[in-house]
Amino acid sequence: MNIAVNRRSLLAGTGALTVSVLLPGEKARAQVLGAATRPPLDPRNLSSYVTIKADGGAICYWGKMDMGQGTDLGTAQMVAEELDLPIERVDIEQGDTATSVNQGGASGSTGIQMGGTTLAVAAAEARHQLVQMASKQLNIPADQLRTENGAVISKADASKRVTYGQLIGGRWFDTQ
Repeated sequence: MNIAVNRRSLLAGTGALTVSVLLPGEKARAQVLGAATRPPLDPRNLSSYVTIKADGGAICYWGKMDMGQGTDLGTAQMVAEELDLPIERVDIEQGDTATSVNQGGASGSTGIQMGGTTLAVAAAEARHQLVQMASKQLNIPADQLRTENGAVISKADASKRVTYGQLIGGRWFDTQ
C-alpha cells in the first residue's frame, strides 16, 4: 500500500502553531545598563563576558544554554563568588549569539566545566580590575583593599569604600 503525502496535506492534517517572541535589543539593553553601546564581541575582551550594571549588579554573557541541568545556577554561583556579590545580583544572559561569545553546545556534563569556568575566570579578572579602579579613586594601595557585597573597602577603615556601580556601573570594561 502506497500513501502519497505532500507538504500541504501533512500540514493541513497535523496543524501547526508558531509563536514568535521579540526580545529586547541593544537599545533596551543599553537603557538597563545606562550605557550607549557595547563593544564588539571578542573572546579576548572582558566586556564580552561580564558587565557591571549601574546598580552594581552583574550581567554575565554565557555562550551556552541551560536546558534543565542547572548549569545556569551553577555558573551564577561561581560568578557571584568571584565578584563577591550575592547571587541574586548576578544575571546570566545565555545562548544569544548577538550578546555572547560562542562557547559550543549546551553539553550538560561539560557546561560548568567549559562555559562556567570561563565566566568565573572573567569575573575574577573583573573583581581585580574593580579593586585597581578603587585603589586609584580611594588613593589606597590595592593590597590594602578587600571586596564585600559589591563594594571595595579599605581593610584599615571600612568607611573608605566605593561600590562597583560607582566605579564602573553602566560602562564597559575594556573601554576605560
